[in-house]
Amino acid sequence: MSLGVIVIEAGRRSGSLITARLAAEDHGREVMAVPGRVDSGASAGTHELLKQGGAALVTEPGDVLSILETPARHTFNGSHESRYADPTRPSLFETKPDQKIGLSASQTLILQSLSSPRTMDELAVDTGLAPAAIRSDLTLLEIQRRVRREGSRIARIAK
Repeated sequence: MSLGVIVIEAGRRSGSLITARLAAEDHGREVMAVPGRVDSGASAGTHELLKQGGAALVTEPGDVLSILETPARHTFNGSHESRYADPTRPSLFETKPDQKIGLSASQTLILQSLSSPRTMDELAVDTGLAPAAIRSDLTLLEIQRRVRREGSRIARIAK
């Protein structure tokens, strides 16, 4: 049902750690973890998971998207199982944190339309996309830090 598991908080002998292990070993899912307070027993299991390399460190939504991009493509193409059977596949931990996520055709169209800040209505007219599609694409573009909101307008972030 999911492409991955994010462990937010887990003690040393936590059911969350069992879930993470089963997700990775039995179901071939990505495991990610958000670090917690170092002085909290509720974070001890999460930190151990990160230290042992059993989970990828995530600190923002863009990290999750970067990690799940490849599994999502494999799931969409129906090749999820073969992805985990390939021993030459690069490790999850070889992914560079600054690696950019590929853009869909509609996201590219939105970015091209943002030569100057635009409202949602202007984007709909410029791109010909449905407002609901624009909203969902803008959410992903914001998470990737490619656009930002400026009042009622959306602006492209220069890279």
